[in-house]
Amino acid sequence: MSEFVLQVTTTNGQVVPALGDNDGRLLVSSGVTGPAGPAGPQGPAGPQGPQGAQGPQGAQGPAGAAGADAIEWLPNSGYWARQPWQTRSSAADNAWRSVTWAKELGLLVAVAETGTGNHVMTSPDGINWTARSSAADNGWLSVTWAKELGLLVAVAYTETGNRVMTSPP
Repeated sequence: MSEFVLQVTTTNGQVVPALGDNDGRLLVSSGVTGPAGPAGPQGPAGPQGPQGAQGPQGAQGPAGAAGADAIEWLPNSGYWARQPWQTRSSAADNAWRSVTWAKELGLLVAVAETGTGNHVMTSPDGINWTARSSAADNGWLSVTWAKELGLLVAVAYTETGNRVMTSPP
């Protein structure tokens, strides 16, 4: 299995890596967060009171925040350090290179470097993928959603004169 890292744009616009391979497999996070951290340490004793007695001990600190899913990448390991990632079947066994979320369309859109007429796939949930016709059989490397234009834009590194494809909704 030949592995590679994709760039994925999350629903809040953050670009994060994802893992894919040339066998058409994708690793998709379930979105589950890790457990909350332990409660903080108890505070120090209060100042000495007017009669010379020490004041009461401070309250215990709040619990730590829940950890994010898939926050640590282990190079050459083939998985995220924090699970639960699951493999999903792609629409075609292409070399998928980029995925973007088009919130207004309610779709994830991916482009591939390889394939014949099917260099694009879409999914409403990241689990079920549908192959789509591509404008050309180029080596598509990246796709993005331009919300203000209502336009999906992909770029390729192969061929001449047709290295950009767009798809309005």
